[in-house]
Amino acid sequence: MDENPALVQEARNRPASSIPVVLIHDGGGTAFGYYLLGELHPARELWAIHNPDYNSRTPYPLTMEEMARNYIQLIEKSGIRGPIYLGGWSLGGLLSVVIANEISKSTTFSFSLAGLLLIESPFYRPKSECPPVRTVDFSHLPAHIKNCLSSCMVMLGEWSMPTTGPEGWLPPAVLIRSTERMVAGPGESSELPARVDLCRDDKILGWGLIGQDFIIGTLDVESNHYNIFAIDKIEEVTWAINRALQMLDTSRGYRDGVFC
Repeated sequence: MDENPALVQEARNRPASSIPVVLIHDGGGTAFGYYLLGELHPARELWAIHNPDYNSRTPYPLTMEEMARNYIQLIEKSGIRGPIYLGGWSLGGLLSVVIANEISKSTTFSFSLAGLLLIESPFYRPKSECPPVRTVDFSHLPAHIKNCLSSCMVMLGEWSMPTTGPEGWLPPAVLIRSTERMVAGPGESSELPARVDLCRDDKILGWGLIGQDFIIGTLDVESNHYNIFAIDKIEEVTWAINRALQMLDTSRGYRDGVFC
């Protein structure tokens, strides 16, 4: 994973007007799940950003805003130009919204956001504002993934999602939502929800708290937050991502490879 972002799907026969997709890693730091996806339709480039420090002792030494600015630079240095669909799973979706906020402050960037793809990314509230939750057991995961997840939780802590910016700073978004809650593991209390399930019954996973009506659709998949990219879920998730991209294309007046 030397290139960052890495080109996951080249799509040589893509329509000239197709909008590329850039997906950002989850809290575990890697972009592995995006390599499992089936072909995007209509054909378009798929890029993936991994945490460049995912294998270090301190994989998340920065704030969300600093990470967003760093990832903007990564996208620009990659040569990606023009409108893109930006998104990601969990933390990746949150970072996409922060990047949208950062981009809204300047007009000098080489790319623009045509839309957001939020994959099982609940709205984030500071820890002190949330009711009690149970801790999810990550002991079965590789050491560097556990380290990334733990470091990510520390970084987020009392961080607050940006909710203000220039008018229209948030592009249209489609949310892919898991329908299943996390099941309590051995020794875990089932009386408390996992943090990722606090807004599980909300069709837009709490994003109404951002104060802007930017989510144009929600697509449900039969998974929980953490197994959405499991092998037996990939076909359904690929379908949902393709459908989400079609919805974003339609919101821009895109039909049959041509913008109307």
